[in-house]
Amino acid sequence: MIYVVISPVSVNENYYFEIENGDNINTVATNLYDKKIIKSKFLFKIIIKERLGENTLAYGKYNIKKFKLGEERINMLGIIDILVNKKNYTPGISLTIPEGFTLEEISSRVSKVFNISYQDFYRVAKNYNGKLYPETYYFPQNVKAEEILHKMLLEFDKEYPSIKKEELILASIVEGEGRDFEDMQIISGILQERMHINMPLQVDVARITYTTKDLPRDPINNPGKNAIEATLHPKKTNYLYYITGSDGKFYYAKTYEEHKINIRKYLK
Repeated sequence: MIYVVISPVSVNENYYFEIENGDNINTVATNLYDKKIIKSKFLFKIIIKERLGENTLAYGKYNIKKFKLGEERINMLGIIDILVNKKNYTPGISLTIPEGFTLEEISSRVSKVFNISYQDFYRVAKNYNGKLYPETYYFPQNVKAEEILHKMLLEFDKEYPSIKKEELILASIVEGEGRDFEDMQIISGILQERMHINMPLQVDVARITYTTKDLPRDPINNPGKNAIEATLHPKKTNYLYYITGSDGKFYYAKTYEEHKINIRKYLK
C-alpha cells in the first residue's frame, strides 16, 4: 500500500485536472483513477479526507506538474497536496445561460463574464445555435471560447443525443411562445397539428412563419429542457389556435371563429 501512495504517477509535463462545481471526493477519486493518474481510489479518499478536515475541494482547474522538486516525480501525496492547498490553481467562475437565450445574448454574456470578445465566441458557436444548452456552468478564469462551447455541446448531447434538427427548431419556437411546461405541451401539439394539415405556423417569435408553411431554417434560440420535452412529447388536443391574453394566461380555440372571440375578449 505504501508503494501505491509514494510511487510516481503518470502525467504529462503540465497536466490540467478540473474539478467541477458539485464534484465530491468520490467523483474526484473516480476521475483521477479512470485517467490512470492514481492507482487506488480507496487510499486516495482516506488520505484526502484526513488532509481536508472540515474543508471541501474548490472547483476550478489545477495544474498537476510532472516534476515536484527538481527531478523528483510527483506521486499521489503530491497530487493531494495540490488539491487540498489549491496550488497551481485557477478558481472557477459561474456562467448561467437562461432558457431561450439567442446566440447573440449568449455571446454577450460570455464576453461580460470572461476575457473573451463577443466576436470570438460568436464565431466558434454560430454553427451550433440551438445546442448551446441552458444551464449554469463553471469554468476557470482563463477559459477559451472553444472550451465553453465544448462543455455546452457535451451537456446537450448528454441530454438529447438523437434529437432531429426539425425537432430542435420547433422546440426553439415552443420556447419562445410558451411559459410553463403544460402550456408548452399544448402549444407544441397545436403547432405540430398545423404542420400535419399543411397550415402555416404563424407564430410571432418567428415572423417568417407568416409567409411560409415551412419551419425556419435554423433554431431561433437555445431551448431548455421543458421546451424540448414538450416538443418530443406534445399534448394532443382539438385546438388549432391560441393567444396570450393581457393577463398573461393562454387561451385556446378549436376554430378561427372561437379564436376571434378570444382575441376580443382577452386582448384588451
